[in-house]
Amino acid sequence: MKMGDTMLNLYVLDAVSSKKVPAEIDPASKEDFAATHDWQTNWESTYARQLPNKVALHREDNYELLGLMSYELDERGLAVEVLYMESARHSNANLLHATGEAKRYIGIAKAMFAYAVRISKEAGFDGVLIFKAKTSELLEYYMREFGARQVGAYDPFRLVLWEDAAAANHGSHMHKNEVTPQMASFFYSHFRGRRDVYSVRSRPKDGKTGCFPVCDPICPPCGQFGAL
Repeated sequence: MKMGDTMLNLYVLDAVSSKKVPAEIDPASKEDFAATHDWQTNWESTYARQLPNKVALHREDNYELLGLMSYELDERGLAVEVLYMESARHSNANLLHATGEAKRYIGIAKAMFAYAVRISKEAGFDGVLIFKAKTSELLEYYMREFGARQVGAYDPFRLVLWEDAAAANHGSHMHKNEVTPQMASFFYSHFRGRRDVYSVRSRPKDGKTGCFPVCDPICPPCGQFGAL
């Protein structure tokens, strides 16, 4: 699949053999929606019909439906928001758990996230994604396996996925702890604060180590770390 000037090599893993199965994403069709009657969500429902930008993940060779996703561009948040994502019944852990069946494929969510990351990059959002976990189990899974971070305490299920944590190479699980320019941009797009004041760890004349406020530029009255 070619997006922009770069090939996006999507794949899932066969759950039995662990072999890579090439996949592709296209705009979802009526046939895709009609195949979801035994899914967790019926994509022919009124709710699903109202979702924007619906895409479908298929196997390349036989076009077997693997999953569906809806997303939108969040110009204010400088991110792509994944509104809804679902694996096909044959690989949906929630549905298979009740029947004791095993997954047919692994990595469907990773493939769809990789596609969303590319959309975010092409929109100028540096690969940043926002999405919401549907359950506590999925919340822990996304944070553990994808390096997703909670956006804020007001909605603990709302997560942000930075490019380096999401899919630099199609779903890499690595994430970094340092604050990146993308993180700072995202923060300042949601919260307002003083950029001329920040905190540093230091040891002043009294010998006690701690964090102290700093003004930028240096406060004229004190000539050093700012007294606010």
